[in-house]
Amino acid sequence: MAATPRTANSMTTCRKVVYDTNYIDSTLDETEGKRVFVLASKSLDKESDIVSKLVQKLEEQQQLSGLLTGIEQHTSDSSCIRAANLVRDSGADCVVTLGEGAVTDASKAIRICLTYNIQDASGFRQFQRASQIYNPLPIDFKSDLTVINIPTTLSAAAYSLVTGLKDTETGAKFGYLHDNLVPDVVILDPNTTVHTPEQLWISSGVRAIDHSIETICSPMTNMLADTACKQGLKLLIENLKPSKNVDSTGLSARKNCLLGAWLSSTGLTQDIPMGGSHGIGHILGTYGVSHGYTSCIMAPHVVKYNWDHMNSAMQSHLVEAFGETEPPHKALFQFIRDLMMPQSLSDVGIKKDDIPHIAQKATLDLFTQGNLRPLNVFTIEQILHNAYATDSI
Repeated sequence: MAATPRTANSMTTCRKVVYDTNYIDSTLDETEGKRVFVLASKSLDKESDIVSKLVQKLEEQQQLSGLLTGIEQHTSDSSCIRAANLVRDSGADCVVTLGEGAVTDASKAIRICLTYNIQDASGFRQFQRASQIYNPLPIDFKSDLTVINIPTTLSAAAYSLVTGLKDTETGAKFGYLHDNLVPDVVILDPNTTVHTPEQLWISSGVRAIDHSIETICSPMTNMLADTACKQGLKLLIENLKPSKNVDSTGLSARKNCLLGAWLSSTGLTQDIPMGGSHGIGHILGTYGVSHGYTSCIMAPHVVKYNWDHMNSAMQSHLVEAFGETEPPHKALFQFIRDLMMPQSLSDVGIKKDDIPHIAQKATLDLFTQGNLRPLNVFTIEQILHNAYATDSI
């Protein structure tokens, strides 16, 4: 009997990743001849000169068309529409983001708004499907707007073809996806990360580790994704703790973490579905738990649940990453503890009474359904109870 062929999808990722140079010079190189609108985190603008330095340089080059800070944390469709109108009115043909999360999602949403001339929430609803968390845009979607992301966390949102937006009227969150939502350029400079709150920086690093693990342990993984995610996992494990510092040693570690997060996103850019940690995490997110914290809490428990269903290659990859002194789920749990991150659902405000509802909703998530070892409402409840209040695993 012939073996089942293994395949790798062509990667859906940005045109270029720039590193080993400062963010201002890189931005000027990538935006030459363009009118640039800067979209930045309000906290980054308020607490540092990272944004003002870039704005000043663009003004000197007569390239700045506008600046907006303060896209709300849970990116709403209305805030993106306002931003898109500012970009359109400014005559910009390029958006540069400084920050993560909200501004990254907003830069993608601006492309949608400008392409379809969206002026209110109903413009996004034309793409929504009630049963789908992720809503594909029309196949012919295309934007002429150049987008450059300068991330300040390790969430890897800049490499994703998805933007997540909150419907202002209903409060529901919808994802919109298309290959042409991926930014054109990502610029990695550890100096832009030094003002990121430590809890956010570290928890987003655990999220990146979770990307690697759930790619390596996916039944749909391939050699390209495995190779990249193994190296990303190694960089993150070795550098996340020392990256807490902002001296020269810490900045070097932060650079390696940024590179590790990039490599760890390879599974996402290969259309490899993540597993139970991400799937359950999506539902926990609707209860106000950040994605970084959901990975801190759920990843070790899902690794433990999947262990006996992993093939020898998957197991050896994790043993190699975390060492042979104890099982990988225990080593991962201790690694997260050493980083002083939340490790139980009770730590982040989830109540025991919430568990049945979370489990029921999680069974519908595409990533939960793609988990290596099948999950159902009963097994998800077990995992959630195990993660509810624990000092060990």
